[in-house]
Amino acid sequence: MFRLGIAVLGVGLLWSASSSRYLNMVLTRVIKAALARWTELEVRDYVRLLELEKGYAISELEVNPSDWLCGRRLSELALAQEGVLVLGIRRAKGAYVGAPDGRTRVASKDVLTCYGPEGVLRRLSSRLPGAEGDAEHAAAVEKRLRIRRQETDI
Repeated sequence: MFRLGIAVLGVGLLWSASSSRYLNMVLTRVIKAALARWTELEVRDYVRLLELEKGYAISELEVNPSDWLCGRRLSELALAQEGVLVLGIRRAKGAYVGAPDGRTRVASKDVLTCYGPEGVLRRLSSRLPGAEGDAEHAAAVEKRLRIRRQETDI
């Protein structure tokens, strides 16, 4: 019984430490100082840099043959109008296309690495093909425009 109490106490302490903002701040400073002193690594807080805590995400989307994305060029998809950037594409045979441009065609079994609003990425992964998907895209673009107008009015 005593060992169980010690184990529960230990888990509680670990949980408390892992959720402490103060401890996170202190450890981040210590790690940055150590890396700066003993390595040549450039340390960045990518979660903060990319606003990942504020509704943005980086996601991988696997393209199926029946997906809205499949067989179309990135310029046709106009994902940037929805707030989504395609950072890279892992092709089915293993090749990687980094920072693809609008001429890049999306193929079945490609895995797209995308950055954008979490909700948009979630809906994009299940968007239906054809006219229904095009209508959903148009609605997402309109919603993005409304958000942009609100941001510029502030």
